[in-house]
Amino acid sequence: MHDHGPSWGWSGVHVVTNESFAGAPVEADPDTMRAMLDRSLQATRFEIEFGR
Repeated sequence: MHDHGPSWGWSGVHVVTNESFAGAPVEADPDTMRAMLDRSLQATRFEIEFGR
């Protein structure tokens, strides 16, 4: 599960995340799952900074 959303702070928008990767897919290939999470966070940051 990957749940994220914007949160307003004194210096702008901050992304608050709550990740929970577990189970057979993660155990079978943790490196790929970590890469997927990283890409998701990068895409979220891009959307917030540039409005898609």
